[in-house]
Amino acid sequence: MDDAVSEKPEASKVDVEALMLREYDYHAEAFQRSEEFGEKRVASFLAVVTAVGAVLGFLLEGKGFEGVKDSERFGYCAVAVTAFVALIFGQLTLGRVIKRNIASDECKQGLARARAWFVDQDRSAEQYLRYPSREPPKLRLISVVKLDNGGWAETMIVTNALLGATFAGATFAAVCSSSQLTWVAVPAGGLVAMVLVYVNVERAKKRYADAYADSKQAWDRKGVETRE
Repeated sequence: MDDAVSEKPEASKVDVEALMLREYDYHAEAFQRSEEFGEKRVASFLAVVTAVGAVLGFLLEGKGFEGVKDSERFGYCAVAVTAFVALIFGQLTLGRVIKRNIASDECKQGLARARAWFVDQDRSAEQYLRYPSREPPKLRLISVVKLDNGGWAETMIVTNALLGATFAGATFAAVCSSSQLTWVAVPAGGLVAMVLVYVNVERAKKRYADAYADSKQAWDRKGVETRE
């Protein structure tokens, strides 16, 4: 009877260890899927935009709209419509990339919690870990002046700004006379690009800040429970 009672805690520990291993594997796989999904989504979008842009450029350069009445204006309209449609999908893709970044950060926190449990079982394991076992949530930073860090969100923000500039410039070029083209289309495109960059950066900042606040609150609550 005494032997059966003494074996229960050991069996329970084995069950918890198996659970934590599954938890770690789950977050590791989810993190990998999240990263791959974001990369494929952005890469596919950029490939489509590049291909469509090349086709339009070829048609405009090769007088592909020559048979159409007022072919030059029609060409600018085609560019404007294409850029506008691409911009809509670009904004949707940016939203998905931001969501993917938040999901990746949540997976990192899950991995950190699992590592912390194993280190609690054996403190010597800490020295062999690549990442800290207890890593508090970090606020993901993004700034208008730091869009060159190579992140996919930053890539989409710049891409959408260029699409917005193309849309604005082509729209004004289609409705303005040739003498007004340089003075209206170019500044209009630049203004739209700057506005889009600012709006999208602020959009990402807010979503990152909200996600960080939730993660920090959960982290602090776990810390209180651990101390108790």
